[in-house]
Amino acid sequence: MALWIREVRPARCYVPFYCCNALIQPLLAARIPFEFYAIDDQLHPIRLPQNPENDEWLVWTNFFGLLANRLEPLAEVWGGRILVDNTHAFFEAHEPGLWSFTSARKYFGVSDGAYCYRPDGDATPPEVERLLPASAHHLVARYTRAAEDAFGLYQTAESALDCSLQRISVFTERVMAGVDMESVQAARACNLEILVERLAEYNIFAPANFVQAESAFCYPFLPPASIPRSSLFAQKLFIPTFWPDIERREEDGFHLERKLSKDLLPLPIDHRYQSEDMLRLATALLEYIR
Repeated sequence: MALWIREVRPARCYVPFYCCNALIQPLLAARIPFEFYAIDDQLHPIRLPQNPENDEWLVWTNFFGLLANRLEPLAEVWGGRILVDNTHAFFEAHEPGLWSFTSARKYFGVSDGAYCYRPDGDATPPEVERLLPASAHHLVARYTRAAEDAFGLYQTAESALDCSLQRISVFTERVMAGVDMESVQAARACNLEILVERLAEYNIFAPANFVQAESAFCYPFLPPASIPRSSLFAQKLFIPTFWPDIERREEDGFHLERKLSKDLLPLPIDHRYQSEDMLRLATALLEYIR
């Protein structure tokens, strides 16, 4: 976002309330005014300006990688003044004609790395200084230590990242160059299929009906009754919260966003998991539902 802000300098932005603070920190740092907007139960933006000013921009998120075909109505109103947050859609990151960005860290075992795309597809300019990662200990711990230890190190590493404009590190660039993308996508598709097959009938989150293996970031599962993450954690099943920052905000309303943050379980389909992991996760969840 720092690159987009530097080149576009929007006068005002409209940002989904359903987001993490990392999305708004660059706006705060650049003193760009912004307003939160709400979403409906299909994840569509609601109550947006119908006639935005020419220097106002919409920040739109492709939540869970489910919404790639929902941009056209927004583009009719906003034109090219849409910044697409595709951090949940790594394999569909570039939106032709629009600014967009995605994250390697959300998908792969790397310490850093985001990709920003201009409307013509060009990414970060070469004169931007490269990032020097503070640590990659959490990546090693993922394979050598208990999962809860690795998660703690991951949280520490995340907190060390800021919103300054820096290029992807050499370490991450070389790791990414060695990734077999076809194998990654095949493993993710297999993991997703297992979760859908076992959990779909209990999922009350309507947008999950449209989940596609090619674009899905996770399997967004909203059970009929809340399942405490602490109980899953005790079984060494680590399900993130999207996003803890939401509950701490003081704005009134946004009841759907707060419910999704609290109760929706974004079940991982990471390629580093095996079929057995997905079966174990599904079985644990079904014990709370049946």
